[in-house]
Amino acid sequence: MARTEALAPRAERRRFFGAVDRVLETTLEAAIVALLVAMVVLAFVQVVLRFVFNDPLSWSEEVARWCFVWMTFLGAALGVKRNAHVAIDNLVLALPPAGQKALRLLGSFVVAVVSLALVVHGWALVQDSILTSAALQWPFKYLFLSMPVGGALMLVYIAGRRVLGERDWVSGPGVVALAALVYHLAFSARVVPLPPISPGVTLVAVLLLMLVLGVPIAFSVGLAALLAMAVKGTIPLLTFPQFMTGGVDSFPLLAVPFFILAGELMNVGGITERIYRFAGSLVGHFRGGLAQVNVVTSTFIAGLSGSATADAAADSKMLVPVMVQHGYGRAFACSITAASATIAPIIPPSIGLVIYGATANVSIGRLFLGGYVPGLLMTGALMLTVYLISRKRGYGAGRRASAGEALQALRGAVLAILMPFIIVGGIRFGIFTPTEAASVAVVYAAVVIVLVYRHVTLQAFARSLVDAAQGTATVTLIIAAASPFAWMLVAEQVPQTITRAIVAVTSDRAVILLAINLLLLVLGMFMEGISVM
Repeated sequence: MARTEALAPRAERRRFFGAVDRVLETTLEAAIVALLVAMVVLAFVQVVLRFVFNDPLSWSEEVARWCFVWMTFLGAALGVKRNAHVAIDNLVLALPPAGQKALRLLGSFVVAVVSLALVVHGWALVQDSILTSAALQWPFKYLFLSMPVGGALMLVYIAGRRVLGERDWVSGPGVVALAALVYHLAFSARVVPLPPISPGVTLVAVLLLMLVLGVPIAFSVGLAALLAMAVKGTIPLLTFPQFMTGGVDSFPLLAVPFFILAGELMNVGGITERIYRFAGSLVGHFRGGLAQVNVVTSTFIAGLSGSATADAAADSKMLVPVMVQHGYGRAFACSITAASATIAPIIPPSIGLVIYGATANVSIGRLFLGGYVPGLLMTGALMLTVYLISRKRGYGAGRRASAGEALQALRGAVLAILMPFIIVGGIRFGIFTPTEAASVAVVYAAVVIVLVYRHVTLQAFARSLVDAAQGTATVTLIIAAASPFAWMLVAEQVPQTITRAIVAVTSDRAVILLAINLLLLVLGMFMEGISVM
């Protein structure tokens, strides 16, 4: 009886904190969805006002960029809560349970340290900021406030983690406390001396070590930049959050959440099934019919989502089980799904091309136009490979669709197939920018699935908004952390050092390009493409 009475307050506290956690999570979801919807509306209205009324808003781009920055740091905090940040976990999964727990503790510690940097130096940036925005004259301190708020929420979620197991109530708060102590001694009070090595070596070594140990990529990059700045000694750490904000305060990058959202809406709205039926009517009668359908479906979906992850998710749910039921090997079905999904970053609209264009200052429209030929070449090469493997393994072909069946399948998918042509055509003829084109894609997808196909529920629609906002934040936090990292690379002349080392070996352009591609191939085995860029 006494034991039961002693446990009652603990159960009440657990229910209380569980309710607080649910309220906070729901509030964060509502906030990032509201910011995402606001960005879409602003970009789309700008297209309408400029193209139809020739009277664009002067402040829409500025407000959309501020929404994007806030969505990045709030969504990143939600990603910490859900362990959604991308990491290289090859070594972690190969270790015994005790080793996995140790690396999970290390990962939480690094996330806490970078979050503390956002809180401490982000708040200092808020206090020191005196500038105002160009269009609306808003104080920049309200933009910079996104970092200490996001960092504080990350710390809250780390403190609430049960890092060592289901019954663990100590390690989360302990990790945050240890991170705060180490951060104060090493970065604030400078009591603990930092290693006496060059900032360039620190930058590269810390990044590689953290990636190998399974620390989330965004926080690995952030910690490397933070330590390199501290080792340099002459750079105020206030620049760390300032560069992070600048890394995502970019209007072209808004195309990333828009295209992700358009892909999510297409998936929940029944578009994928219609494309699958149309692809089946085109190539289902070829040798290895279902595998050929897999490749062609990926090509069509590439023109809708621009995301290899969205492509692979759609095909793996729909096509892989069907292929296995029809006698295809599971390994083969999964392999062709993964391989055909790589077409998505090539054929526009491509999220990878948007990010590359924004970071390398290259025309996104020209990148889009240049993506079709290599994308279709990949499709042809994969179809040929499927044919040869199917002949060797005895995979058969499906029934040839009649002209009427093919026409009916085309009618069902034509609205989805038209979307990439609307996007690229609008960019090519100067109707809208790539970012505005992405907002048009979202509105187009919403209209098609809600008013034409009527295949989506309100719950699925809301979930797609949350997934798109949070998925974007995990990507754009990497871009934000890469900004101070890239600045330190340039300051320490690391690219020039690498260039001199390559030129010392060969000056042949073909060999240099081959070496770069081999490097990208090796990195791509372990890292996500955006992180490599």
